[in-house]
Amino acid sequence: YGDEQGKQYFLAEHEKTEMTLLSDDAALPDVAPGKKNAKTGKDKPYRKWCAENTLCLNPYNDLGKGTAASGDLPEWTNTDAPGIVTPTARTLSHLYREYTAIRRLCHDAIHARALRGAGKKNAPGNPSSPPSPAAIQAIETVKLACRAGWALLPKIARLVNDHFGARLPDGKYTLKTVWYTGGNPAEGLAAPFAESTNWPLRGLFWLSKSLPPERHLNTLEPDSILWKTVATTLETGSLRIIEHDGATPNIVEGTLSRRQLQTCTLAILRLARNALVYLTLAIAEGTPASSGKHTPDRNDTITP
Repeated sequence: YGDEQGKQYFLAEHEKTEMTLLSDDAALPDVAPGKKNAKTGKDKPYRKWCAENTLCLNPYNDLGKGTAASGDLPEWTNTDAPGIVTPTARTLSHLYREYTAIRRLCHDAIHARALRGAGKKNAPGNPSSPPSPAAIQAIETVKLACRAGWALLPKIARLVNDHFGARLPDGKYTLKTVWYTGGNPAEGLAAPFAESTNWPLRGLFWLSKSLPPERHLNTLEPDSILWKTVATTLETGSLRIIEHDGATPNIVEGTLSRRQLQTCTLAILRLARNALVYLTLAIAEGTPASSGKHTPDRNDTITP
């Protein structure tokens, strides 16, 4: 766990998690006890899909897809100042709503009736049988979800910068580099993070290591290079989507299969979801304990 303090923290969290997941009467987080939600039954396939793909804004979803895990937690509020909407709460609320809207778009497009039975008659990408307008719209919606999901990451980085006091100028950092002095990994960790005992914040730091390589920082997730390539290609250019998989999962001559597009989009949404969960827990935990006088060594690291 890194140190004795971290060990005690995670042991306590483990006990709380077990109690929640083993509770027989655990209600869905977004359904008030004793009150039936009229949309619950209608949205059951959607909620099941979110839980199965680990897309719920709920830390229990990392551990399974049961009742306690298959819903979004309420939006974060500042319990220290009830009734007062802080800039952090407002921004986090916007991120929640944007993410859930993107997630819904992605689900509805992937499961569009026009794409059922793809690969057969009227399959998208079949030159002899052009896709229907409805199929084209569904594919373009998945593309939109991919782009929008990737665009959440710099917004999350900005909230980390603003809330935790990194004080980096706009455009000089990303979610992978916001942790470092001046946004430069060679300068070591910035003071607000170097001595932090905020464990969810440390989790977000380690999650950022899964992002594509940047400024001599390697990645723990090689597939993230493809995710970024697909998202940025859709942002600045065009990408032809075909029905059948190619010999490689990469973009070949401006072409990608529909299944590969969906896989990339879900991976991006899962990455954004994980970042939002860690960030919400980190904000609720409090700002990092730091005097602001610490001069980080270039070899400083945040222990897991």
